Amino acid sequence: MNGQHKGIFIDSFYMNPNECSKFGFMFIDRDFMTETECSVRGLMFIDYNATPDFGAPEMFIDYSARPDYGDVEIMVPAIQQPVINNFAPVEKPTNDAIKATLQTDATVNPHCEPKKPLLETLGKDKNNENDELCGIGQYIYEYMNNAARRELKPAAKMAALQALSAISPNIKGYNNITMGLLTFTVCESGAGKEKPQEIFDEIAVSAGMAAADAPTSTKSIYMDIFHGKGRAAFLVDEAHEMLNSMRGIGAKKPEHSSGMEGTFLKLSTKQYAKLSPTYLKEMIASIKSEIDHDKKRLAHYKQNIDDDGNVIDISKAKSIVDKIDSTIEYKKEAIRRMKETKRIDGVRVNLFGSSTPREMRPHINKRSIQNGFLGRVIMGWGENINKLKKPQANEIEKEALLRYAEYISTIKGEVTATDEARRFLDDVMLKYDADEFLQDIDYGALYRRVYENTCRIASLLVVGNFDLKITLAQAKAALKIVLDSLNAIISLCETGGSESEQYEFEMEVEAKVYTTIDKNKNQHGYCYLSVLRDKLFNGKKISSKLNQFKMTVERFMNKLVSSDYLSVADANKKPAYKIENAGLNRMGKLINAI
Repeated sequence: MNGQHKGIFIDSFYMNPNECSKFGFMFIDRDFMTETECSVRGLMFIDYNATPDFGAPEMFIDYSARPDYGDVEIMVPAIQQPVINNFAPVEKPTNDAIKATLQTDATVNPHCEPKKPLLETLGKDKNNENDELCGIGQYIYEYMNNAARRELKPAAKMAALQALSAISPNIKGYNNITMGLLTFTVCESGAGKEKPQEIFDEIAVSAGMAAADAPTSTKSIYMDIFHGKGRAAFLVDEAHEMLNSMRGIGAKKPEHSSGMEGTFLKLSTKQYAKLSPTYLKEMIASIKSEIDHDKKRLAHYKQNIDDDGNVIDISKAKSIVDKIDSTIEYKKEAIRRMKETKRIDGVRVNLFGSSTPREMRPHINKRSIQNGFLGRVIMGWGENINKLKKPQANEIEKEALLRYAEYISTIKGEVTATDEARRFLDDVMLKYDADEFLQDIDYGALYRRVYENTCRIASLLVVGNFDLKITLAQAKAALKIVLDSLNAIISLCETGGSESEQYEFEMEVEAKVYTTIDKNKNQHGYCYLSVLRDKLFNGKKISSKLNQFKMTVERFMNKLVSSDYLSVADANKKPAYKIENAGLNRMGKLINAI
């Protein structure tokens, strides 16, 4: 006790009563003084051997008992929902209390389907006409911009749209429009397109859709669709290389890439992929080869041996065996359906390309507009390069976004529109179906798809709305995105320099091709390529221009065939060409324009 209580020191073993008295201490002999002796001296007696008795307990807790809560009300502090990406100071939580009744929905399996979020579109206002991508798209767009070290808004906008398409595989577009998307981000190298691409990939994976690299052939497109169970997203960082390959610019057109551009065009407007007999046969052969490989793996895992030849745990091996069995059955059923229908159903194809202005210029011209590819592409054009900044996004925002994407990927439904939005979209259809846009010789192919593209973008913006209804603000935002893309393409065409010169040359020669075929066709309406060479292409002026623009006669004619202006017979031996109805209409327009 020495030092524990100021002014008190008791040595009960060595100090006697006289020593205690000398120092002014009270002496208590705990071993010899009885309760009576203490009482006589007016001292307090302490019996150190007594057993304490605290009386009857006031509260008894049985820790082995099972709790019975009955009807429980949980008291939780009321917390204000923080505003994501709004950098104004966030108010502190209040101390008020609110009552929340605990409920259980027995029909919900939390391991199978994500729960419906409390906040629609993660708190972004689907009716805010000041936002560029009203609703969940705005949240994704802002997150991408905030997460980037070098902000590039056109790239973030295209990536956000691609993400909306990737996370909504079971949602049908407005007026049954397809929601697959073709986009190009055109900006200078190092301008900041990498971060939006990275975040898009993460969002797509969270929704069960892995992005593939650039396709190498039409067959590879179909195989990626098959392995993705109808879904395929192609993330092509150097899109101009893919386009060069498809169109044979700067080199001979590779045979394996023939038809890729036409395949993307068809898949962007249909919800199924129709397979020609050749591709059907090749795909079935490839899938059967995969099944054979799967069966060999299955035999190993049934012996508890993995792909590297190592012995593994029995339960782990059984789990993998079950997955391989399921994969084999899926592939067998897919073969059966493809043989029966000659197609792959439920297709959602995305092409997310990016390139630089210089590399893309040969592909953005009045000629390329006519084949329909650019008319279906939404372009994000970025001329400015922003300064580096410190990323401001955080993991909470990212986690919220990925969970919301996972939830949306489980939603099935069809997009509709509010009355205001429907009237607005109807006005868009009527405006761009007027003759001044419909008959435009240069850009008519772009104007004719304004309504379709607007409906597609509006349908994507709505996927975060609980009711799947396009709002007026979302319809207006969709139209602006489409018109910004259209104006960027037109601007590039008008300032294309040598590309414009090439376009004028091609338009003039195209008109002469139609007139030459018309004058020299046989009784079946066909004109041989050899006749076209003699009557037209062997001329000094035309052959010189073809060499200048690195174009062959075959490639020029194939462009007209792929645009459905001409049909070809005996293409591999003795080609002969016939003018189709679309070509007759085209011939009339060109002759009047020249």
